[in-house]
Amino acid sequence: MKKENPAHKALIHVLKCPIEDLKTLSVEGIAKAINSNRTYLSATFGSRMAYTLEEVIINEKISRAKDILKTNADIPIKDLATMMGFSESNYFIKIFRKRVGIPPGEYRKLWR
Repeated sequence: MKKENPAHKALIHVLKCPIEDLKTLSVEGIAKAINSNRTYLSATFGSRMAYTLEEVIINEKISRAKDILKTNADIPIKDLATMMGFSESNYFIKIFRKRVGIPPGEYRKLWR
């Protein structure tokens, strides 16, 4: 039986992460969850994937935030930023704009 590599396990962990756990999702936490070393996991992931594990985590958080913005017009951007694990809403808005091309408030308006 072929052993699953840590990079693949980490990617599955990120993609299957329940929304309530996104706030605390980190490379360190993933390494612990899949019984791996943080440094080894990051190196393995980086050598096998087109993105770093940190980038995959951020992209997943932004993807989930987009889904919430499409379906929930009432949640304040500040609360959404906190839900996604960003300590500052301004940083969340900056990252969202960089990844999506527009800020989250404008993105939400597109779906109304």
